[in-house]
Amino acid sequence: PAAASSTGASLGDDRKALEKKLKQLGFMLPKEASDEELLAMLEGSMANMGSEAVEEEAEDASALVISEEALQAHAQASNASEALHILQALKTSGVTPRAASYEMVIRAVLEGGGPRARVRERLAALTDDLLEHHTQATEKGVVVDPETYRAVLRACGYAGRWMEAREILEEFCDAYPPQSGIAAEASAASPNLADFELAMATCREEGGWEAAYFILRLARVHGITAEMSTYRLAAEIFLKAERYDVVLSLLEDSRSQGLGADAVLYEAAISASEVMGAEAWMPVLKQEIVEALSKSDGSEAIATMSCAWPQPTPTREELRLRDFAAGIRACGRCGDWQQALAMFEALPTRGLSPDSGCSNAAVWALARAGIFDDSLLSLVGQFKQTGLEPDSMTYLSAMLASALKDDFEAVKTFYDEYCESYPRWWPGIPDKSSIDVTQLPPQDAAMATRILVEVMWRHPKFRKMKQGPLTIRTSDEVVERHVDAKGFDSDLKRYVHEYLTQDLKIDANHLVAGVVLIANSEVRRLADETAEALGVRTKRQKRKAVLEKAEAMAYQSDWEDD
Repeated sequence: PAAASSTGASLGDDRKALEKKLKQLGFMLPKEASDEELLAMLEGSMANMGSEAVEEEAEDASALVISEEALQAHAQASNASEALHILQALKTSGVTPRAASYEMVIRAVLEGGGPRARVRERLAALTDDLLEHHTQATEKGVVVDPETYRAVLRACGYAGRWMEAREILEEFCDAYPPQSGIAAEASAASPNLADFELAMATCREEGGWEAAYFILRLARVHGITAEMSTYRLAAEIFLKAERYDVVLSLLEDSRSQGLGADAVLYEAAISASEVMGAEAWMPVLKQEIVEALSKSDGSEAIATMSCAWPQPTPTREELRLRDFAAGIRACGRCGDWQQALAMFEALPTRGLSPDSGCSNAAVWALARAGIFDDSLLSLVGQFKQTGLEPDSMTYLSAMLASALKDDFEAVKTFYDEYCESYPRWWPGIPDKSSIDVTQLPPQDAAMATRILVEVMWRHPKFRKMKQGPLTIRTSDEVVERHVDAKGFDSDLKRYVHEYLTQDLKIDANHLVAGVVLIANSEVRRLADETAEALGVRTKRQKRKAVLEKAEAMAYQSDWEDD
């Protein structure tokens, strides 16, 4: 139209199409309008449409800013319903939310609480929606800014989407190639170490260790130098995935870079050494941790802290307590419970108040060494005095220590407190000679089994009961992939059975599907041994003594008659 207007050319056959278009736009056309007049109408209409589009875009931007301010407020107030409502209103009105908008809503959903299933469902839906918007933008050739990439990575971290996080990080590196050295410090756009750690943090979920390994290699390819925070995070992921060889290689890597002894990394290496049969390394690593913590003033905790996981930044005191908790666990894993207890008791002299992590680690160190006495119960008593939260192993250790002291009321009290936060596994003390450990981790299941054994054989009421087999349910159904030549139908059954037979020297039957049984004869034998150690007699022993006395009297009478 501009060309025709400037040259004065006739529209010819296009005139009818132009008239039709102008009528659709709402114009009342004069009967004998010239071509120039029609073109002027069209140009005026296009100018108006352009200004309206600009105004509409400005209105959308203003609405997005106002909405994000409201989302920020709702995220801080943990108001998930209102945040989701605002996000839906934005999409309904045709305004495309930014990645930062989704991140605020995800934070509100996470901090708003509620049933875990609903939270997971909302997180999955929000993350899928955000990733779809990101994919559409990149397919259209839209230039994605670095902060958007980081917001998407954080969203993947909240939802545990390690596969998508790895892909987003690769896109980020392709769009803004990472720099090294002075160039990296000058460039805020390129991915840095914190971005790689951010992507790696999503790999904490099951099956994510391979992606974490890939991200470590990708960082090395781009010349990004790993720091202690990177090794701490990687050690946690690979230890959880049972890749103990990689954990030990991380330790060698950090040593070669002269990063020093880090309690969290070294504790993971001690765990790996124990599993892989490299016990000779354990006391050496433990001693390095003890020496490093004795010289620690907390400054290195800030220098090596990881901000990879989207959580509030921990304080210096929290980071130091985390290191000491790892050091206490390392001493306990090496069997040096005296050093673990000394490290725990020395915390106040360093200006630190023991937190739940350190206190639970100290109880665990005593329990691992088999110290179930007043010292353990004294530690557990401090939890209530200081308002700390015991973990499951602390509750179980306290129950076992109380059972060994024949304090069955304390056992029941600890069990009732345990059930407020953890799965119930015992229907009654000691009325039911069976437990269900299907929902417990292997170590907790083994400890629960030991508690059943001790209570059932020590409780006076049990000695009056008809003694039958003890039943430990380990699975609700047979898992085919776990069936092996020895008849174990689950890994949990194998763990519990090995604990009974190897650690407690109890003959147990594992051939019945889903359960481990301690037979009547074994129950009687162990009950008699326990009664003898306690200086008491079971009902069966009393009956046997009466029969033996009657036989002796009858024999004496026959001898006198003779």
